[in-house]
Amino acid sequence: MKFLILMGSPHKNGNTMQCLQPFCETLKNTGHEVDLIWLYDKKIAGCRACRFCQEDWSKFTCVIQDDTIFLADQIMNSDYIVLATPIYSWYCTPPMKALLDRMVYGMNMYYGEGKGPSLWAGL
Repeated sequence: MKFLILMGSPHKNGNTMQCLQPFCETLKNTGHEVDLIWLYDKKIAGCRACRFCQEDWSKFTCVIQDDTIFLADQIMNSDYIVLATPIYSWYCTPPMKALLDRMVYGMNMYYGEGKGPSLWAGL
C-alpha cells in the first residue's frame, strides 16, 4: 500500500515530526511505501471559489497554476492519505487549510451547475 503523508508543520523537526517518525518507520517496516510532502515547501494558493474545477468531471483541474495540481496527482496515486499538522488557533496550519479547501472543490464535483462524481471516492 502507498501512504501519502501531507505534513502541515512549518517545523521540519518539530513535535509533529517527532510523532510522525515512529508511524512512518512502522509503515516502512511492514512493507508499505511512504511519501512525505512538506506543505510549507510548496506553493499553495487559497481557493477562489471560481468553480473552474467543476467544468471537467474527469480530473482535477484548477485555474490557479501552483503545486496543488501536483499534490492532487499524488493524492490520486495513493492508497491512504495522512494529514499531519499542528493545531494553531483552533485549526490546522495555513498551507494545510488552503490545500483542503482546494481539494474539497476540485475533487468533488458537487458545486457546479450539476452534481457530478467525487474523484477520490474509494480512496
